Amino acid sequence: MDRSVRSCLNGASQRVHPDAPARSPYPWGCPWNSYTLGSGMGIESGWSTSMFEEGKSFRLPKGRYDVAATISPRYVELFGISSAESSTSTRLIVREEEFDEGRAHRSARPSDPALRPAPRPSVAAQGALGPDGAPDLRSLPAFDVTLNPRGTAIRFAATVWNGGSGPMVVDGFRTAGGDHMDAFQYFFDADGNQTGYERVGAFHFHEGNHQHWHFEDFARYRLLNADLSLAVRSTKASFCLANTDAVDYTVPNADWRPENTDLSSDCGGSNSLSLRQVLSNGSGDTYHQYRTGQAFRIGNLPDGDYYISVEANPDDSRDGRNLVEGDYANNDSLRKITIGTNQRTGERWVTAEQVGIVKERMPRFY
Repeated sequence: MDRSVRSCLNGASQRVHPDAPARSPYPWGCPWNSYTLGSGMGIESGWSTSMFEEGKSFRLPKGRYDVAATISPRYVELFGISSAESSTSTRLIVREEEFDEGRAHRSARPSDPALRPAPRPSVAAQGALGPDGAPDLRSLPAFDVTLNPRGTAIRFAATVWNGGSGPMVVDGFRTAGGDHMDAFQYFFDADGNQTGYERVGAFHFHEGNHQHWHFEDFARYRLLNADLSLAVRSTKASFCLANTDAVDYTVPNADWRPENTDLSSDCGGSNSLSLRQVLSNGSGDTYHQYRTGQAFRIGNLPDGDYYISVEANPDDSRDGRNLVEGDYANNDSLRKITIGTNQRTGERWVTAEQVGIVKERMPRFY
């Protein structure tokens, strides 16, 4: 049997000897989002990484095997790997054995220390945002655009990401006896030193299918007519900020190993007194179609062309923008879609215009 393996070098990395560096500088995992703009991967000196995705396996009959693993010649030449180091072999014995649950294990991400909320600041304290270390919220095009089973609502996924040279850091502090938290944005320079903070809004505990704290007015979803006038506005307006996926790790000072990468790490619970939510530079926060309030109810909306607008840190005509960024001109993205009706069955359908080279597998009829 011969098999070529494509692998993510940023997978289940481990130190292989005690003198190896304590941390790897490379990202944890590889991007899954089709609209990822840039990334990087590597293996730190003194570290190893698995070549197989978790759950992948070979099906082999019982017996003895000699297993040889060889690095592709083009990479041997590219990285100057010696012939002795480019190949290895081992003896493999396959036999039947009762499953021992106690020996089963699952690879897990190393537990990095969680970011802690800073002490509650004074409302009067202000921070200046310089050119170095400034966050810059941007939006990817809406994707996974479909209709619900009844054809009455458009579902989609949306990603807001930080393309700046510093993190977007927002701390929340619960008010006495209240159901919300005062929110403060913290500012950092390019070296990671805190330079100030500013009151930026509030967190509210979101029930529904979330059950955690959301920052208010972080993004806005709108369905626009062909002339870009408003057709339908999504009711979703609050979000938990988390680094759910890598978007562009080539931006200045990109954080290749961000913490707070899942909703359980930084969104808090009903008994939380304070929290810190972070959107690291280079990473994005994706919300999918099944989230409460995200879908557009199209009802009797006529067939035709529309645009899904995903806007980060929206500009409210009454209160302005909540968060401080280095650039507000790139916050919005538009994805053209077409809504139609099957003349034979009466079922409605939706398609989305292709963006760049990405070909999404979207059903025309749901």
